[in-house]
Amino acid sequence: MKKKLLLFFLSTLFISSSALVEAPVIHLGGFEVKIRGQEELDAFFAKIKRGKQDGAPAEDIGYYNDVKQIKRLDCDGRYVNQVNKIERLPKEIGNLTELAWLNLENNHLSTLPAEIGKLTRLCHLFLGNNQLTSIPKEIGKLTELTWLDLHNSQLTSIPVEIGKLIKLEGLCLWRNPIKYIPPEFRKWRQEFFSQFPDFVFLDSPPVPQPDKDGVVMLSQPQERIWLCDEYRKKTEFKNRIKKVQYIELLKGTAPPKNCLTGCWPTQIGTVGLENKVVKGFTSLQQVLNFQTEFELWGDKNGELEQVAVLKLKGLGLRIIPPFVFECKNLERLFLEDNEIEEVPEAIGELEKLTFINLGNNQISQLPQPLRELTELGGLILSKNNFQEVPLVLGNLRSLEVLGVEFNPLENFKTPWAHLERLPKMKRLYIADEPADFLYEQCEDDESKVRFMRLIGIEPKSRKKSRSCIIS
Repeated sequence: MKKKLLLFFLSTLFISSSALVEAPVIHLGGFEVKIRGQEELDAFFAKIKRGKQDGAPAEDIGYYNDVKQIKRLDCDGRYVNQVNKIERLPKEIGNLTELAWLNLENNHLSTLPAEIGKLTRLCHLFLGNNQLTSIPKEIGKLTELTWLDLHNSQLTSIPVEIGKLIKLEGLCLWRNPIKYIPPEFRKWRQEFFSQFPDFVFLDSPPVPQPDKDGVVMLSQPQERIWLCDEYRKKTEFKNRIKKVQYIELLKGTAPPKNCLTGCWPTQIGTVGLENKVVKGFTSLQQVLNFQTEFELWGDKNGELEQVAVLKLKGLGLRIIPPFVFECKNLERLFLEDNEIEEVPEAIGELEKLTFINLGNNQISQLPQPLRELTELGGLILSKNNFQEVPLVLGNLRSLEVLGVEFNPLENFKTPWAHLERLPKMKRLYIADEPADFLYEQCEDDESKVRFMRLIGIEPKSRKKSRSCIIS
């Protein structure tokens, strides 16, 4: 019973609201799906993911097979409540390779995943009335595209790769703050760009210039990219820049300043009396802006060395930002609810870490330098792609709490011995099936008693049958 209550409690922490919303119906007559809002979109891809797993219910397996035949996906957010409009398109969209028609109009999308380039059968793509600030270069792979609608967004330029779409008959860009149209598109000027003034047809991007005080004002994410490129290429330009400020679209996304918080937990189960410096990011733009400044000037004020707690939760990160590894005094790192696929070896340089949350990402393995984190007391790896409990964990002698539930763990790849030798281990969060397998590997009663306590079961409740304990 305790095991079930524990797993139920954890599921409320790690399972998104998509679990409360039903996946949309697939209309097989036309292989069409209609989705209204972020929650329904998340439920759609969650059901697809379940259908791919071994031992999945027949309904989910059938749904997954039907999805692979979808020709039309309608995600128009015109009549969707503002708070539920689609803000992120999962990279799993690239699995719908039969799509010929995709409508994402009237939502709150600011970026698109690179995986959209896998939809090579796509003929019509509707992205109008969103908040797009850029288009991935992979869009150039959609060579069957005849209609591309990008109207009413925040685009300041368009990727030259769109020039590869030789079958394009319609391109809508009206009501975008276009500042630069690359020379490659001059051949289409009359056909697609007649509404734009002459001054946007430039030979090179309009890089924002510093004022007399060396201040550069950025109003669009694309300008940040142009600035960094120019900064790296020209020493004279680099020497003129003293500061970067963010206005208009980027207002409110300036990198957060360090702040103090009292009584932050410094160890598992205890509370420290001293203040800890915290840096918490609330948007992907904040992270990108801060990374830009770090690339331009480094940690010139020693700001990163002061940070003890770093919060990067739920920002759509695909990688761990490089500046994280400059926080040499970091104690607690929160990276849950992103799309991170890899943990760099540089993680081993953060020797003062006591807690890391990597839950709900796309990670499948951990680097060997993780063993250098001798102070690490808590590690959450829940809801990732681990097929085995990483062997490197056996070297974390200070580890007290480990979460690996909701991973596709394969029993034969889940040895118990390397976890059993962790002297300070107090709690292990793991699903029933691999837990059963770990229990069977315990060589004596003492080992079995310890394992039961790790997963939250008191030995006195143990019955003769192992299945009576965990089931």
